[in-house]
Formats: sequence, C-alpha cells, structure tokens
Amino acid sequence: MSGLGKVELSLYSWMSHHNMLISSARLFCKVNGIELKVSFDHKENLYHGLTLKLNGFNCFLDYQDSPEYLMNPDKYDLYFKRSLIVGNENASFKNVLPLGMQVNYNYQLPLNLFCKGVWSKKNKIEVFRTLDIFGFTNQSHQARNYKRVVNSKIDDNGGIVIYLTRLWNLNNYHAREEIERRTRMNNYRVETCKLLKDHFPNGNIGIFRDKMSEKVVGEDLLVDTKITTARNYLTLLKTSDIGIADDGLKDTLGWKIGEYTLNNLAIVTTPINVVVPGFYNNQHYIETNNRIDSKGVIDIIYELLKGKAYLEMKLKNYVFSRQNMHPYNYFQNIILQIVERSRL
Repeated sequence: MSGLGKVELSLYSWMSHHNMLISSARLFCKVNGIELKVSFDHKENLYHGLTLKLNGFNCFLDYQDSPEYLMNPDKYDLYFKRSLIVGNENASFKNVLPLGMQVNYNYQLPLNLFCKGVWSKKNKIEVFRTLDIFGFTNQSHQARNYKRVVNSKIDDNGGIVIYLTRLWNLNNYHAREEIERRTRMNNYRVETCKLLKDHFPNGNIGIFRDKMSEKVVGEDLLVDTKITTARNYLTLLKTSDIGIADDGLKDTLGWKIGEYTLNNLAIVTTPINVVVPGFYNNQHYIETNNRIDSKGVIDIIYELLKGKAYLEMKLKNYVFSRQNMHPYNYFQNIILQIVERSRL
C-alpha cells in the first residue's frame, strides 16, 4: 500500500483492549514497510481509547464497552467506536465509524516494551503478561498468540456445543441499574447452562468456579479451573462447532463472539445491538427472541443440527473472520477507511 506516511498510535495506558489493534498495526506496517510509532504517554486519562495519526489525519479509536462516547467526536477527523449502537450511525456525528468485533490476541507485542512511556505503573499488568513467556498467568501473551487464537481449519466435531461462562459478583457494583442488569445476566447464564447440560451432555458447558459461583451454583454446573485457562479454553474452541454467547458489559457485544468467529463456530446469541459491518443474523449467527430466552437457545441449536446446518455457518464465519479480524486485515480495513475519507 503506497503513499502512506508514518502511523502513530498514542495511548495513555496499555490494556488488553488495545492488544488486537496494536498487534494488527504491527503486522500491517511490517508487511507494507511503513514506519509505526507506538507510545504510552498520552496526556489525557483514556484507559479504553487511543489516537491514530496518519498523513495529517487525526483519529480516535474508542474501545470502551459503553455506548457513550469517550471523547467528543467533533475533535477528530474520524472517530472509530467499538460499541456503536445500531441506529446511532451518523445520528449525532457524521464522522463516527464502527470498529466491529474485539478479540484479545498478540502479534509482536513484546516490541511494546521498547516504546515511550511503557514502563509506567499503569501498564504493569500487560507488561507482566508480555514478560510471562512460561505462561504463569492466565492471560499471558504467549497463550494469546494470534496463531493460537485463530483456527485455520473448518472441522466437523459432530455438533459439539460450547458455553463456558462466569457469574458477575454483584457486591462489586453500587448502581441499581447495573446490579439489576448483572442479576439478569447471571440468572440467564445459570438457566442456559442447566438446559444445555440436559440436552447436550457431551458439550463443553459450565460456569467458571470462583467464590461467587460456588455459593449459588450446584457442583454439576461448575467447571474445573484448569479448563478456564486461556490456553485450554482456546483448545476447546477448536474442538467445538456451536458457540453460545450472551451480552457483554452494558448489554453490548462481548469478546466471546469474536473468539467464536475466529474459531469458525456457528453462533447462537442474545440480540446484538452493536454495528458489526458484514456480520448478519441468520447467516453468521442466530439471535434468540430476547435477552432471557434460554429455551430459545435450545431450539436454535436443534435447528442448526438438522442436516448439519452449522457447517454452512462455520464456513461463513471463517470467511468473515479472515476478511475482518485477521491481524493484517483488521488494521488494513481501518486504514482504508481513513484513506477514503481523506480524499473526500
């Protein structure tokens, strides 16, 4: 891709939300011989965002879960947002574009250790995960290497269902609305796991074991802590066919769907209210009727099992993930939108 100058990414801090973007930028710039500068010295306290500068274009990338804007989009030439609600495209600002799905993966992230400002205390978690080459931590960057996260094959595992989830600890929240939201999510996850266990006993199904879940969930629904490590979980994804997903924080799209998509799974999910270009209901996933429809999950799975319809959906998600989430293409798609807008 010719004619591109230096790409500059400026962050206040390094969080797992940023890993996909930085990894993709490193691969894209390496392949195209483009200079990339990453720094962690942004003056504004923006934990879930960063600025991207290219050829005089100043862009902001908003990776927070909330549908609210982290910054005023009018301050930037383009404003990319992950949790952009359907119907809000260009509703208030004409320069806002969707970022699509989010997944945590690593490509050449150790190079971040040589970036300006990286050794600040606020970056200590991701720095430690980078240095953890032996996988002592659950989310080490070795375990999250993109070659482990991405599945290059479309296997038929016999219709195996996967739904491994956790419960929210309600004691960590004070706002009534948030407590009610997470109570609803917890109830849905427990009920869905119960039904899945009854109907698909050979599936990878259960709730992560912790002090919270041990108090409210029966032993038959709790999964061994070894399964919940990133390395083992990613292995299970590659031996499954149908992934069950539900809401992330703020009722927006969580990371689980992205992981399912990169591993070419057919997907059953609660309603998606976030803009994901090229990702369509009844093609790449099937929605339940509402956010508490556990029985609907079972009905949809049986439809996908008929004539192995899940295989067609797996193929579509393979194509989608390669075009939109592969480490090279994810950043390329952002750059192409910047280049197109800069010519207007």
